[in-house]
Amino acid sequence: MDIKNILNGDLLKYCEELIFVFDNNKRFIFCHISKSMQDLLLFSPEYFLGKIYSEIMPEFMNNLFNDSYEKNQLGESATYDYEIIINGNKRFFSSRQYPIFDSQLFIGAIAFIRDITQRKQFEEEMAHQKKELEIINKYALNRELNNIELKKEINELLSRLGEDKKYNV
Repeated sequence: MDIKNILNGDLLKYCEELIFVFDNNKRFIFCHISKSMQDLLLFSPEYFLGKIYSEIMPEFMNNLFNDSYEKNQLGESATYDYEIIINGNKRFFSSRQYPIFDSQLFIGAIAFIRDITQRKQFEEEMAHQKKELEIINKYALNRELNNIELKKEINELLSRLGEDKKYNV
């Protein structure tokens, strides 16, 4: 069974992620760009092949990749999220990276990169709404506490005048 034939066949047709395979020198040896990701990348899959990760990717991502690659060398998977500006728009991605071993020998890593922009935008919107609700709750609570204090004062004044209390507080 030839893995490249499987990967290039129907399996990848349905994959919504970018897939990169790196050799043990951090060189791109395989690249799959899903249809949904084609508009986001500036390069064709062939552009990546044979190049070292740090030659292509933005400098700020090198530490993220290197940390993940070191974990892969130890037999561990790694995940990291990052944001990048593409065509003037902020996009969010999540990379899941797994080691590849031949017997006991580390021979590279495979990375699955997913566009998580919609999820991040939703999370940011929820965080904003939560903050707004906390502010509203704070004001509502303060108002209720003020109302309780006013009711206590009214009851106290009524008591001084010899009248029955008006509020049960």
